[in-house]
Amino acid sequence: MPQIIDDNDEQFWKEPLGAWIKDCISGCDALIPESTWRKDERRNTELQFTELCDGFVLMAIKGINYTITY
Repeated sequence: MPQIIDDNDEQFWKEPLGAWIKDCISGCDALIPESTWRKDERRNTELQFTELCDGFVLMAIKGINYTITY
């Protein structure tokens, strides 16, 4: 099973996939409002890779992308 290494968080967000995900969920006119996917105590804080690991945000983005495409 893959392991999450906290030291790679910064590098992940600099790469294209990380930048795109960050823009979808916390950029200007975010596709998914932060209030729908983030715990109250984590709102308005720096995004962490581990927050994506439950798959909710990625599945929501996939669903939105599917809706827009079709």
